[in-house]
Amino acid sequence: MILIAATVLAYGLAGSKDERAALSRSMPVIIWMTIFACVLVLWRALAIEETRVFQHSTSLVAADARSQVERDLSTRSEMLQRLAEWTLGRPDETVWRRDAGALIKDVNEFRLLAWAGPDYIIRWALPEEIAPHAVGYNVLSDPKQAAAVKQAVRNHRPTFGPFSDPAVGGPGVVIYAPVFDNGELRGIALGALGDGAWLKSLIDRRFGDHHIELVEAGTVLQAVNAGAPAAPSQWSEEVPLNIPDVNRSLRVTPTASYLSGAASGLPDAVLALGTVLATLLAVSAYLFQMARRRAHELDNANLQLQRDIARRYHIEQELRQSQTRNQLIVNAIRDCAIYMLDVEGRIASWNPGAQALNGYTAEEAIGKPFSMLYPTDREQPRENELSIATRRGSFEKECWHVRKDGTRYCGDDVVSAIRDESGQLRGFSVVTRDATQRIELQEQTERSRDFYFALFSDFPNLVWRSDPNGACDS
Repeated sequence: MILIAATVLAYGLAGSKDERAALSRSMPVIIWMTIFACVLVLWRALAIEETRVFQHSTSLVAADARSQVERDLSTRSEMLQRLAEWTLGRPDETVWRRDAGALIKDVNEFRLLAWAGPDYIIRWALPEEIAPHAVGYNVLSDPKQAAAVKQAVRNHRPTFGPFSDPAVGGPGVVIYAPVFDNGELRGIALGALGDGAWLKSLIDRRFGDHHIELVEAGTVLQAVNAGAPAAPSQWSEEVPLNIPDVNRSLRVTPTASYLSGAASGLPDAVLALGTVLATLLAVSAYLFQMARRRAHELDNANLQLQRDIARRYHIEQELRQSQTRNQLIVNAIRDCAIYMLDVEGRIASWNPGAQALNGYTAEEAIGKPFSMLYPTDREQPRENELSIATRRGSFEKECWHVRKDGTRYCGDDVVSAIRDESGQLRGFSVVTRDATQRIELQEQTERSRDFYFALFSDFPNLVWRSDPNGACDS
């Protein structure tokens, strides 16, 4: 959106038309990039939110598993503390074995129950198959366990020992529950939890889609696998156990199949649909620009066409007026025949002067060959005149014509070829003037000259002419 706003601002501030046109042409790309950037932001936000949901779900599972482990370990610690107090009240081996056997039967996670005296040496132990290895064992002989034993005695409360092998049948977790009488240590009850069965039994298969590991100082002590490959470590959630004097934590990791099955696919769908939407909008903007550009071009073409039509109309009006004026002039000429011929020599127009001179009306003359205006003996040569006019551009000749009533007259013909702008022959114009009076006057002048010449030739004496005053003028 910021990019679009910046583009609009740049478009408004653009100084030249070319700069605005360049911004306008790049608008589809800007729209696509802007929408795609928004889609990427939304996709990333949805992916982060989905990751947060998965992490929160893993945190809830880890908190639930921790709560159950803490609760069950605290319960076993309390059971062992009660066994120690019962032993202090009734320090009899038979009674202890009965009570300890009942506890092992009820809580099968205990691999060993033992009683050590104030000298830290184990005196009684169950079950029987482990007792020979445990009786007489000094719990302070193992440095790893000695610190936990001393801490339990010092704090007067049950303490969990480190994950180690107390020489009683394999590695495990040992709970030390000391009992005191008037502040004096009277004995320690030991309870060893096995090498993994106890953790698996504690979580009771409630978290089938997660791997749960008991971790101490970065080392995995026990693990309960879900039967499927675990997801990468970035999906793990590690929570500390809130048990006094215990520095252990639970690491919970979802399985890869759980993550793939729980994934909504919404971020990828938003990315795909957003990309398609951005492309569609960019294409729509491009098509809109093309349609707008074509509409603008069409408007310009229509405007230019209107101008051309107006100009042609104006020219046609002027031409029509010119033709009208010319026609009026042609029609006003009465002593000349003016008419048009097509390329084949047929009469195409006929003015009143032609009608007055030749006796044919326009209806009678138009469409007829112009050879009908000449004597029959002159019919054939007329075509040659058109050929000469075509070649030269014009042709002039004095010749005899025949009127409609059959009378003849002598006329001066001027035949001109008419061509268009491309030089194509379109027809001929013919102007005929009656030369009869001129020829008769010329003949009369010639006869008078011949008469006077003959008259003067017959007189032997000089003859002259004088004016009224007697002066000779010829």
